[in-house]
Amino acid sequence: MKLRLLVLFVVFAGCAGAVKTARTYSARGMHEFAVAYYAANYLQHPKDRKAKALLKLEAQRTFRRMDMDYRQAMDRGRFEKAADLALREDALARSLQGLSLTGVDANYAAGRLSMALKALNKKALAMVDRAEVRQLPIKKRLRLLRKARAINPANPDLDERYERLRRMAMHYVRVGCVNETGVQGLCQLAKGRLESAICGVDREFITLVTEPNDPRVNTEIAIRVTGVRTGDSMWRQQEKGVLKAKVQRLNRFREPVIRDGEIVYQVVTAFYQIFQRITYVHVDMNVRVLDLEHGNRVLYARHLQAQKTSSRRFYRWSGDERAVAAYPKFIGMSTGQYPPTPPLKMVFPATQTAIGRGIGAIIDLLEYR
Repeated sequence: MKLRLLVLFVVFAGCAGAVKTARTYSARGMHEFAVAYYAANYLQHPKDRKAKALLKLEAQRTFRRMDMDYRQAMDRGRFEKAADLALREDALARSLQGLSLTGVDANYAAGRLSMALKALNKKALAMVDRAEVRQLPIKKRLRLLRKARAINPANPDLDERYERLRRMAMHYVRVGCVNETGVQGLCQLAKGRLESAICGVDREFITLVTEPNDPRVNTEIAIRVTGVRTGDSMWRQQEKGVLKAKVQRLNRFREPVIRDGEIVYQVVTAFYQIFQRITYVHVDMNVRVLDLEHGNRVLYARHLQAQKTSSRRFYRWSGDERAVAAYPKFIGMSTGQYPPTPPLKMVFPATQTAIGRGIGAIIDLLEYR
């Protein structure tokens, strides 16, 4: 398929220099690309014997090189590389089949591909059996089984073995809160956020259990909100000072004063004060993952925290407004005393942020390790 796409690209883009490019690729040992350019040249000149001869010669050279690399890979037990070479050789042979070239046998290439896949399948099965005998961790055995199933997807025995091990590795998870009434609502919020993340996609090794007495539960996630702190600084003066600016002097008609043909300037002043108010909420929680099948063994224990803040500023001034307008820091700052977000309105977002900082590690632990 790659060869066909490259040939079509060369044909439609124009074949000027196709033979020269093919020779360059051939000299560098990139024979498959050279075949593509020679094939494009031949398609443009199907009655040219020289074009056909060049294509045939390069194709033979390519097949010989691929055969040599294939045998070497098979002899060294590198069956993945051998299968890749056989697959490319098969694709190349099928692409050249319609060009009436002698010596191109797609069946021969297909046979070599079948041989390489059989050897690769045998090696994969041996690795699976060896892992079973050595009783490697279940997740490692499952990775080997995935590889074996990818090579031989029609083997029902592999499917059965994979499903059996997958059930053994399954985490039946129950999420619980261990808080008293005061912050029970926040704990439930964190629990819901974690449960949504677990159920967000189809997990292979995690099943969320919601029934309180389900006997399948073998993993428990315990959440405890340990503290919620809020604060409000109230309005405090952050900065004050005198502003000065050189501006044009205006007459009573608000027009610039001109003397002797020149604009008259003057220095204007203003006094200012900047006030700031900051509110915040800080949430702390502990999260533990327990293996109930092995005496409540702790698999994960973290202290999670998050803080949300909100701040507002405003300024007061007196004097000449032109002095204030000359300073960019007042652009976008209001003179209205608008309060920041109240702390209680930030408690829920802070709780979700805190539990969110542990979700990735928990799912990674249960699903992938």
